[in-house]
Amino acid sequence: LDKNKPENKKKIDGTVFPMPISRGVTSILGVRPRPATDKDKSAGTTGKLSWHAGIDVGGPMGDPIYTVLNGKIDFIKRSDSGGGGKQIRIDHGKVKRIDGTEVRMWTVYMHCTGFPSGLERGQGVVTGDQIAFCGSTGKNDKGESTSTGPHLHLEVRLGNKKHPDFNNRADPLWLFGWVDNGMQIFKGTRNNPKLWKGRVKKSLEKDKNWGGLMPRPAKLE
Repeated sequence: LDKNKPENKKKIDGTVFPMPISRGVTSILGVRPRPATDKDKSAGTTGKLSWHAGIDVGGPMGDPIYTVLNGKIDFIKRSDSGGGGKQIRIDHGKVKRIDGTEVRMWTVYMHCTGFPSGLERGQGVVTGDQIAFCGSTGKNDKGESTSTGPHLHLEVRLGNKKHPDFNNRADPLWLFGWVDNGMQIFKGTRNNPKLWKGRVKKSLEKDKNWGGLMPRPAKLE
């Protein structure tokens, strides 16, 4: 990241892409039509607009998933139940932006097929460590799949306390400088559809153009 560019001052440097760099981003953060999962087909919601709180990265089953930055494991879910299926959350603590300000940050990696042996809550991880394997897990209470195929759903959650604010998500592509797509941090979006107005057309247009795009990670010093 060019630290002299004003548009980069609120970004975070020194991260790595969470999957092999040849993998493509298949969906970005924003409003999008709901995918054709078994759950959505059953409910008749396929194609309806909803908020997508992270990015999706497509990859084959079992592909390695890496932590984007130093931190510690503060949550591991080893069951397939729930929309995100098997998942792992990394607490990065207070992270410095390029302008020197700090932000409290967590990253969450969902739909995993499993985890490397020995990973436990409270364990420290270093930027680029493998923390999971790509999968397609996730089922609702009817046993219907919430995933259309193997991929990583990555979320960045921000907060000022000990726990992340679920209404304060950041776009990792923008925040980490992987691709300058012009997206910003959205607050209060999860439970406030009114905030989607004015963003729907822009978000859908971006989503349509992002299939197969391969962002490049920032190089580690």
